[in-house]
Amino acid sequence: MPSAPANRRSYLESAQHIAAYVQRTGSLPASDGHSGSETDRLARALNVLRHQKRRGRLTDEAIQVLDAAFPAWSDGTTLKIERQWQARATEFIEWVTKNGRRPHHSSADPTERALSSWITRQRRHAAKGQYPARIQELNARMPGWDRTPGPRSSS
Repeated sequence: MPSAPANRRSYLESAQHIAAYVQRTGSLPASDGHSGSETDRLARALNVLRHQKRRGRLTDEAIQVLDAAFPAWSDGTTLKIERQWQARATEFIEWVTKNGRRPHHSSADPTERALSSWITRQRRHAAKGQYPARIQELNARMPGWDRTPGPRSSS
């Protein structure tokens, strides 16, 4: 029986290493800025596997390993956006907890203004029924987030 080409075999091995990383950490590897670290090496390998999948060159075995470990592994843009949203949600919750109030849109502090804009967008999304998983997460992490007083609009 002929063996798989070396690059296809290494794709499967890379997928297995990434799956093991996900099992240990609960997340996909993202570059940590330390060239040569395991996380950085796996993040680069993940980018190669995503590229090969888009080109139709990744083996079904490698795809199955990664799908089982982290179903959204192949969509790096969506994951990056989700990580940014998670970071902003955490920043908002920590800010409100520290300050005891919702950020105000006319604050002199640029961080406070940015958080005010962000939470206003989340309230709009909730009103329109958009991004229900995110709204549900905000409800779980900070009950009443959408009822906190915001900037008053002039009528």
